[in-house]
Formats: sequence, C-alpha cells, structure tokens
Amino acid sequence: MTVTCYVPAVNEDVTLSGVYTSPSLTQEDLAKLLYHLSATAGGAVIILGDFNALHTDWDTTTSLKGSTLRSLVIRQHYGATIPVYPTYKTALGSSVVDFLICKGLDSVCCTIRH
Repeated sequence: MTVTCYVPAVNEDVTLSGVYTSPSLTQEDLAKLLYHLSATAGGAVIILGDFNALHTDWDTTTSLKGSTLRSLVIRQHYGATIPVYPTYKTALGSSVVDFLICKGLDSVCCTIRH
C-alpha cells in the first residue's frame, strides 16, 4: 500500500508506504522493493512496517536483510525511527522488526506501539 499526501509545511507530496517483508524474502528482493518505493515517490517518502530485518544498530543480532536495509538507509540518506523496545515477542525471544525510514523530511515524529 502506498499513500501520497500533501503536507503544507513540507510544500511537496509525501509518499507513505506500508510494507510487510516476509522472513523468507531475500535481501536482494528487499533492496529492489525499497529502491522501487523510493524511485516512484517523487518527493519526500516515509516507508514503515514490518521489515523482518535485524541489525545490531537496532537489535541484538544481524541478518542479511538487516545489513541490506542498513546499507540502503546510509547510502540513500534516509533517516530512521526505531522503537526502543522490541516489536516482536515470542516465548523464544524478542526483536525489533517494525520501524520507519524516511527521506526528504527534516523530522518525523511518531510512536510505534505493538
């Protein structure tokens, strides 16, 4: 799902995309998805959802998808809003898989609640 809205303070369209990436999605497909969402935005972009991507910058371990996502965020000059607490919990453990990345905005303030 992608929603484009106009924010007068930003003076341009802001594209909001909600994503769910399956744990079985490859890091190559994740990169293609994120590049596609950014390329079609045209202006500022906010991408949020369940990335199923772990990295020690926001979790206790790193996955291939987490490394890919972190590299993309740095290379494409995205900002990130990462929750302080885990967003996925099971009897076997917990992790941070739900968060927001944005580009073309000075600041984004949000609260992610599970």
